[in-house]
Amino acid sequence: MSYAARSDPERGIATWCWLGPTVTAAEWDRHVADVLAVRTWPHPERRPAVLIHLIDSRFVPNARQRTQLATITDHPMYRANVAVVTRNPVIRGVMQAMAWLRPGNNYQLRAFKGLTHAVAWLETERGKPLELVELLREAHRELGVENRHFDLDRPSTVEL
Repeated sequence: MSYAARSDPERGIATWCWLGPTVTAAEWDRHVADVLAVRTWPHPERRPAVLIHLIDSRFVPNARQRTQLATITDHPMYRANVAVVTRNPVIRGVMQAMAWLRPGNNYQLRAFKGLTHAVAWLETERGKPLELVELLREAHRELGVENRHFDLDRPSTVEL
């Protein structure tokens, strides 16, 4: 298993975690469904807070998958604040460049090295504390990485 997700549409929070360098078609389809679902969550006046944790930074969506995500996230109803956490500085740089080059997006995208800063940014954007940590821990448990140096008080240091 390479993908685990948890969400609470009523509270407008979600976490999507990627573990492996490869992903099955079924896992990708599940992720697409999770991304699409954000557009239909209740309370459209509130931006959903989404935390994406790339535990193993070797997974990068292919061109078809990137096009599929762009089509979904360019929709006016996709208004999320999205925090991507990865140890890979190249991926963080690409994410930041995407945010700069597409400032008119309906959603906000930021990349972080550590989980603490990502959660803090999402909470600042929402203007209140979010209960993302438990959702994140549930996803980590599903992937079997809950005991791999997971700590919200320091940068992500999961070693695979």
